[in-house]
Amino acid sequence: MSIKETYRKFTGGSIITEIALIFTVVTLVNSMIMVVGWDEPKLGTHAYLHLLGRLGIVSLIVVVWEYDIILSYLRLTLSKQSVTSAWRS
Repeated sequence: MSIKETYRKFTGGSIITEIALIFTVVTLVNSMIMVVGWDEPKLGTHAYLHLLGRLGIVSLIVVVWEYDIILSYLRLTLSKQSVTSAWRS
């Protein structure tokens, strides 16, 4: 069993779950670094921008990591839409 298959089994195959899990782990590590004093805590608007940036980076990494699954979901969705539109006409 490959690393990807093991990881998908652990997360249940949901891309949203993967993003949430990775984001949570990275946030916990960053929080511990701030508590220890190795990094300055973010204040004000910068804190929210920092979290949004981190969420964007994590989302991009998951999209690259799970490109094949996302592509298959898109193909499935597009094929369902073409069947539905053909049925309506």
